[in-house]
Formats: sequence, C-alpha cells, structure tokens
Amino acid sequence: MQMPKFRKITTDGHPAYRFELNGKTYEANRFASGAGAWNVDLIDGKKRTTVVSGKDTRTAAVAVIVDTPQAKTAQLDKLTDDVAQMNADADELHADMRVLGSEANKLRTEIAEWGAKVDALTTRTAADFPKGTRVMSPEGRLGTVNGVDIGRVTLPGHSNYGREYVGVNWDAIKGDMGANRRSRPFVDELSLVALLESPRVGERVTYAVGRRTVNATVTRRTNDAGQVGVVDDGDQTGTVRYVSPALLTVQAPELDELHSAALYENRLRNELLAAAAPGEPCKHGFRLRPGAKLSIRCEFGHEYGVFGDEGPIDRADCAVRAANDAARYAAEDDGDTTYEVAIICPEHEEQRAVTCEECYAA
Repeated sequence: MQMPKFRKITTDGHPAYRFELNGKTYEANRFASGAGAWNVDLIDGKKRTTVVSGKDTRTAAVAVIVDTPQAKTAQLDKLTDDVAQMNADADELHADMRVLGSEANKLRTEIAEWGAKVDALTTRTAADFPKGTRVMSPEGRLGTVNGVDIGRVTLPGHSNYGREYVGVNWDAIKGDMGANRRSRPFVDELSLVALLESPRVGERVTYAVGRRTVNATVTRRTNDAGQVGVVDDGDQTGTVRYVSPALLTVQAPELDELHSAALYENRLRNELLAAAAPGEPCKHGFRLRPGAKLSIRCEFGHEYGVFGDEGPIDRADCAVRAANDAARYAAEDDGDTTYEVAIICPEHEEQRAVTCEECYAA
C-alpha cells in the first residue's frame, strides 16, 4: 500500500493530519478521543472511525480506512466493475474476430478465383521448359528436361489434341534397373522445381554412396544436366563424378584454416610491398633507420605497437617510427628479445589486430 501525502494542521488547538485516499479527503485528530486514540473523519463529517495510536499514527489511520468493511466492499465493487468491463471488451473483441474471419475467408475465395483465372490465361507451353529445367511428375518423380522429344499432338479428334509434351530424363530411383528413365510427359502435368544453388568450384562437399559417406571437392561447374563435377578424397586418378546438387551437402569451412591462410597471404603481400620500395619514406614522411625491419605497410588510421615477449612496450601512429623504436630496443637488449611491429587491435589494446585472442576466440 502506498502511503498518501499528509499535511499537518491544527484543529481546536490539537494536532491533526489531513490526507487524501481513494479520491476522498480525511482528517486524523485526537480532539474527541482522549489519550491513546485518534479519530479519522471524512471532511463532510458523515463517517468516523476510531484509530488506536501506535508508533506511527498516520500509518494506523490509513490502515484502518483501508481495512474497514466499507473499504473492502468498495474494493470488491470496483473489482466487479473491472471484471464486467473486461468481459464486455472480450465479447466485443470476439465479435470483431468473427467479422475479420468472415472477411478473410471471403478474401481467400476471391484469391482462389483470381488464381484460377490467371492459370487459365497463362497455360504453360513447351517453351516454358527449356533444356536443363528441373521438373516433377504428378507422382512426385524428379527429372531434367533433355531438350529433345518436343512436340504437340496434332491428330484431329484425338483425346490429347493440342497438348504439348517435352522429353524428360528422370532421376534414378531404387529398383528401376535403368528402365523408365526417359519419357515424354505433357507439359500441363509437370511442375517446375526450383533449382538449388550449386556448390562453387573449390568448395568441400559430402554425399552418400549407399551406406557410405564420401568427402569430395567440387572441381567442375554445373553441366547441362544440372550436375556438378566432384573428385572424391583419396581418388588418386582424379576421376570427376557428376552429382546432382540436391545430393550434396556443403561442408562448413574451417575458420582456423581460413584465418591462417589470410594471415599468411597478408604477411606475404606486406613483405612484397616492403621489398618493392626499399628506403622510400612512408606516408608520414619517415624512413627506416639502418638495422630496422618492417614487414607491414605504414598506413594512416592505425596504431602500431612494438611487441616484445609480453604485449606492446611502445606505441606510435606510424609503422616506420615503431620499427625504428624496435631496432633501438633490440640493440639495447643485445638480441635477447625479438621485437616486432604490428597493428594494435582497436578493441583490445594488448593484442595484435590480426591475431587477437579475444576477437578470434571460439
């Protein structure tokens, strides 16, 4: 219960408090009750409750008002009114939902009618099934349009007069023994199958051969049949097998290997850049001193550190200046410690940017 704000007043020379509770104004005083008791009165004087004095007479006064039978009845009446209002709101919401449901059903019917009209106006023809198109038969068998055996029934009076057909090479299924893999279904019986994105050359994949799982590398792009060429691991002959992308599972790349490769390429590139222009000033206008070595390129916007055995011991906004400092530290150290210049991680100032243990933590 939150205490109301009391305002101290004086009634006929006696101390009293005035406060508001539940929209009504009360006064608590000792004027007519004698020692040890307080009277709590409405301002209009129609209601009086005697409150026994305690350590905090104001708290006792409020507690009596709240705990009176009249107050409890008022609270119950308010709760009843709230429940009735919520029931009324719920009934109104249910009525709205019924109206919305009816409108949604009507809209679905209209969409279905429009869909039927669109289908009637956009009947597929053989031109919609070029060579390599993946299709599915009414029985659910998958196949690939072969680009031949295309035609239309032109015999007047025939039950299929005017219907077009295409040649399809069906995917092998268990038990077909090589038969029934080519036919000429009517185009109005075929469903287009969205092609899966084929794995790229160089990606690692797995596929099943019977009960065995084979690891392989993609070496050929998609052919006319929609298959990609792969070479199985351990196949010393390098035989290329063509497999449907739907049967392949692309392996997630090894992040550690990618990171190591990126570090190696970055180091090699920087070494080549440094070797290509020896003795030239950096973008900040500084040159390497004799004996100083730098394997990275000096750029604006980086903070470079001189790393010893334990984190950076010096910092600079220029890689060349940092390299000169590293050479000085190495000369003073008599070669006991190897000093290297690297870009400091912008998020973790004690780590190298390219090998930050925090950024690349698993």
